[in-house]
Amino acid sequence: IKQSEFTSYPKNNYTELYYNVAKYLNVEKECIFFSNGADGIIRELFMMFNNHKNVGILEYTYGMYNVYPKIFNMNIIKIPYIIDFNNNNKNIFKLNKKFFYKNIEKIDILCFVNPNQISNNDFSTDKIEKLCQDYPKKIFVIDEAYFGFGQYSVINLTKRYNNIFVIRSFSKTFGLASTRLGVLIGNKNSIKPFITCSPIYSVNIYTSKVCNYFLNNIDIVNDYNDKVIEGREWFVETLRIHNYKVIDPKSLSIIICFTDESICEKIYNKALENSFYIKKMNIQEYKSLRISCA
Repeated sequence: IKQSEFTSYPKNNYTELYYNVAKYLNVEKECIFFSNGADGIIRELFMMFNNHKNVGILEYTYGMYNVYPKIFNMNIIKIPYIIDFNNNNKNIFKLNKKFFYKNIEKIDILCFVNPNQISNNDFSTDKIEKLCQDYPKKIFVIDEAYFGFGQYSVINLTKRYNNIFVIRSFSKTFGLASTRLGVLIGNKNSIKPFITCSPIYSVNIYTSKVCNYFLNNIDIVNDYNDKVIEGREWFVETLRIHNYKVIDPKSLSIIICFTDESICEKIYNKALENSFYIKKMNIQEYKSLRISCA
């Protein structure tokens, strides 16, 4: 950062960052909107669509999907999961599709995290596209904050439909949580209201410089993602060989579910003794451990 840049307002409003992000996502720069992390994007979405009544979210999802709709007096419809604890080779959770299709008519905004922390491949790209076609007046928000670790993207659908938005973040895929850069991708017509209502400068010089560096050296990011995938796949395979019930959502973390709470506690405490910081979770009636991969 040049000395003169510290005390100046940006003359080009970070044009290079818009250009680099658009190139990375393979969209036009008029199709992206920046905010303060994916969290800021989610808030902006509910502010923009606050006249909608019912929001569909996943039973287990990012916490703010439970918060922002309530601020705007929206109703939350939680889409539950079905568990199959006898499934040793694949994910033991899957989305309750019967419940989803029974309630889709009521939902005005669907917030679907892909990949999410519980399951994987709940809807294929074709299925999501069909939802956009069948329900043109509904808003579909696909949260791809954890993209980069093996899951597919639906960004291309934003080029064909006005009712779908995709959220991306620099926190997980790039490992740059401190930059607080979230990106909303949509059709030109859909993004225009967000750009119109945005602050004059939606990012700062530090975020811009850091993110541009990694966008210009994307091999660093791709190598990091590949190593996380390699480590996660080895870890999941090893755990399953030893008969652990594992959720592998093609994301940055995996979850182990236990039928015996005492074993869960024993492993958790032993991990802490060895400076491994993992998170305890309750998933339905099961005690679980969420472990970030690296």
